[in-house]
Amino acid sequence: MAKLENSPMVSLFHVLELVVERKKERRGFTRFISWLYEVLSNCGGSVGRPFGIWVALMVLTCMILFLGNAVVVTPRSHNWLSGLANSSHWRALERGALLTLEGTFNPLGIFGTTGIVSPKYVWAAVVMFVHGVFSATLAALFVVGLRRRFKMG
Repeated sequence: MAKLENSPMVSLFHVLELVVERKKERRGFTRFISWLYEVLSNCGGSVGRPFGIWVALMVLTCMILFLGNAVVVTPRSHNWLSGLANSSHWRALERGALLTLEGTFNPLGIFGTTGIVSPKYVWAAVVMFVHGVFSATLAALFVVGLRRRFKMG
């Protein structure tokens, strides 16, 4: 099939081959990771699936933080950010969205550890940790899908 340059069938064959190998696997953790790889990105064959899950994860995390009122403005923030400390619902939603975006694009604190907002509770910090891990994973799966889609030869 590869010689015929039928890339959709090659991709389908690869996915089915991985599913068969997963069923033969005896270790539970390896089976789980293989299943997760298939669910999140169709074994690297989908570009849209990891992107869609990533967007849904951002919306879900933002809503959890907003509904739990789990975000506070960092005390060292500048004066122009003082509006975020307001207790209105819109400001709380903005704080949740900011923390979600910080956790999405800077999960390990590489671009600076002092953010505009921070989690108020321990459970919110755990949610942000899980969000950061899944965001990085989904970004990697998105890149793998792009690479497979536009791979030459």
